[in-house]
Amino acid sequence: MIFRLVILSLFCYSAVAMANESVPTDSRLLYNHGVELAASGRFDEATEILRQVAVVRDKSLAAKALSLLGQIATTSARQLISEQPAETPPEHRQTIFKHLQSAERSFAESLALLPNEDVRQYLETLRAWRHNMNNVWETYDREQLRKAELQQRIKGLADWEEKLTEKVRPMAEEPNSPRKFQTGYEAGREQKQLAEELFMLQETPLEEIPADDDEFVEKWMRLPEIRQLADETAELLSRSRMEEALPKQQQVLDYLRTLFKQKQNQQDQQNQEQDNQEQDNQEQLGEQNQEQEQEQQSQPNESKDDKENKNGEQEQGLNQPQSTQQEEAAQKEEDAKEKAERQLMQVRRKEQAAEKRREQLRILQMQAEPVEKDW
Repeated sequence: MIFRLVILSLFCYSAVAMANESVPTDSRLLYNHGVELAASGRFDEATEILRQVAVVRDKSLAAKALSLLGQIATTSARQLISEQPAETPPEHRQTIFKHLQSAERSFAESLALLPNEDVRQYLETLRAWRHNMNNVWETYDREQLRKAELQQRIKGLADWEEKLTEKVRPMAEEPNSPRKFQTGYEAGREQKQLAEELFMLQETPLEEIPADDDEFVEKWMRLPEIRQLADETAELLSRSRMEEALPKQQQVLDYLRTLFKQKQNQQDQQNQEQDNQEQDNQEQLGEQNQEQEQEQQSQPNESKDDKENKNGEQEQGLNQPQSTQQEEAAQKEEDAKEKAERQLMQVRRKEQAAEKRREQLRILQMQAEPVEKDW
């Protein structure tokens, strides 16, 4: 709707624009030239000219220039939105919001100079559209986050908490003001959403949780405590008590970072151990080859008598009693069985420990309460 209004307004203004291509000096002619540029889609050039008109003494003309600047900024934002609005890239979203903020400021300044019902409707429509797009993008991002792999979800939540902390930190020591109250309200709403995502994280299927990792499970069991901490932080932020909320935000952030890095560090450690084992194997193989070469070089040619002695020893070994050979074979078999039983016992202990941790995780999920979705 706002897009159609913008295009209609631009063409209405262009109908009265002058055809002079040179930049005029008179304020009204300057305004008409800016309208002409805007109607032809040359928004950057039109914006420069209209900003000059927006500061003239003629309030009526300045208000019109400000209104048109608002419409140009709105159209620029509209052009950056994808065909599927929810899938608009994050880098475009930031630029879109900058355009919308500029448009809102221009419309508000225009109304301050000269009340106008059309401009007031532009401003209200713009605010409603911005609020709706923000909700669409928030919902889409949260849905994508929940579809991600466990470690990526944890990282996403950590990044989210870090942005919230950086948003709140500069306002913590400022005196109370409308700006501080607005920041606190917005940050509290986002913190509440993050607490809801921590609850959803708690419902992660058991098969996705590395139950064989003692340290990870131990930290994971603190998730309800951290979720409660995030709820308390949201309440403090909504009351603009930012100096009290910041330490709690930092605790939530540190927990998420540790939970994420713990798994990453474990994987890095496993990779390092594998690399070290391969290096040790290569070194041992190299040492064995070197020893064999040295033995071959140091050993003199065997004499005929030495060969006969060796052959005699081999024949003597073959002539050993059969009972002795059977005893040695039985001893080796018994040793192998004992080793296999020890390995089996170790595996069973690990399975029992993992099952105990899974049971703890099941209890943790059963204690979770349903969360009301307000998005």
